[in-house]
Amino acid sequence: MEQKPYHHGNLRNTLIEAGIVLLNEQGEEHFSLRKVSAKCGVSHAAPYSHFENKEALLEAMKEYVTKQFTQVLQKTVQQYQNDVDIMFYLGNAYISFFVENKQYYTFLYGKSGIKFDLTENGILNNGYPPCDIFKKAAFDYMEKINFPKQKRLDALIAMLALVHGIVGILTTEQLIYQGEWKHLLENCISANALFEKYILK
Repeated sequence: MEQKPYHHGNLRNTLIEAGIVLLNEQGEEHFSLRKVSAKCGVSHAAPYSHFENKEALLEAMKEYVTKQFTQVLQKTVQQYQNDVDIMFYLGNAYISFFVENKQYYTFLYGKSGIKFDLTENGILNNGYPPCDIFKKAAFDYMEKINFPKQKRLDALIAMLALVHGIVGILTTEQLIYQGEWKHLLENCISANALFEKYILK
C-alpha cells in the first residue's frame, strides 16, 4: 500500500510511532531517520527538527511508550489501591495496554533494551518504572494479606509471568486464541485464583 503523506498533527509523535513500526519490521541494523521520514511522507530533513540522530529517536521511542505504560499502571493503582483485587485490575490494565497497542509489546520487550528488576530490593540503580509500579503494588498487597515473606518474590514472578504470558499469546500471530481474553484473565489472575492455584499448591 502506498504511504500517505503526512499533513497535520504532531510530527514528533508521528515519527515516533512510525519508528516503532519500522524497527519492529526491519530491526535496528536497517533503521534510519531517512526511512522513518519516508514512511511518514515527509522530507528527509524533517526528523532533524525533533531528533539529532537515529539514537535520539530510538531513545524517544522508548520514553514515549514507557510514559504511556507508566501512566496506565499508575492510574490503576490509584483507583484500586484499597481494593482486595488490585492485582487483578493491575493485570487487566497491563494486558489491555498491549492488546490495544501490539506494536508497543514487540518494541518494548524485543527492541528497546529495557530490563525488569525482579529482585526484592532492586539491584538496578534505575529500575524500569512500569516494573517498579507492578512490583510495589504486588508487595504492598502481599504485606496487607500477610502472605508468607519467603514466598513473595516467587509470587511476584508468577503474577508477572501470567500477565506477560497472556499478552504474548494475544500479540503473537503464530498463536491462535479465539476466546475472550478478559474471561481468561478473570480465571487466571483474580487474587484468590493466583495465590491458591499457582502459588500455595
